[in-house]
Amino acid sequence: MNRITRSIDSCVFKGIEELKSWAASIWRRGNAMLQLTPLSALPHNCLLLTLDTVSILLNASTADARPPPNLPSQLDFILLSHSTPTHINALPRILLTHSHTQAYSTVPIATLGRLSTLELTPAGPTVTTVKSEEDTFEFLTPKDVDKAFDKITTLRYSQPTILSHGITITAYPAGHSIGGTIWNIKKDQESIVVMLDWNHAKERTVGGLDAKTLRLLERASCVITDVRGCATPQIPTRKIREQFLIGGCLGSQEG
Repeated sequence: MNRITRSIDSCVFKGIEELKSWAASIWRRGNAMLQLTPLSALPHNCLLLTLDTVSILLNASTADARPPPNLPSQLDFILLSHSTPTHINALPRILLTHSHTQAYSTVPIATLGRLSTLELTPAGPTVTTVKSEEDTFEFLTPKDVDKAFDKITTLRYSQPTILSHGITITAYPAGHSIGGTIWNIKKDQESIVVMLDWNHAKERTVGGLDAKTLRLLERASCVITDVRGCATPQIPTRKIREQFLIGGCLGSQEG
């Protein structure tokens, strides 16, 4: 089986137009057609995966926290990988304007994502800031954020979930953040692995990639990943970092 890998960070994009030119990533395997389209520029994460006639949004973040202008009106599913604003800041407006779209994440992503979005949301617009009824979601309120995040269906790791259109999704730990997810999307004979912002090393709060995820990669027919971590300089070991922290604390007390 030939494996096709798409990396969204293999090159640096200077603008959205250059990003769109790269977005012509269409490939066909058997009877299934896959298309991957970036909808926002880095560091924001928003990818549209089209599998035959099914539209799946991978994360929902843009520079202005608004839905991308080229987002299709018919959006079937949203899969969230992490709870940071660079992955979910546009989620409330997208869910509120696409009422039939189903969103999925782990419990920590839904919980922490709600909190981080509420922190960035003002208490509410004043009468003078609302321009017209057309700008229904021009200004978000905490109630809008809660309403959007209440629509998320939470899943456990390694829990296969059957969706419509013959699609099955399963979440696996990404090892990058609490609740961070690597998604496995299956349809017919296709097994697509979406691993954005992942970490193989074991840390105190996250365990890194596990054996199930590694076996999943061996059976994948398509892998969508990024290479942002390769530019990060090697950091000291945990023992050295803890010694530095303790030494700094003790030094401040002696001073």
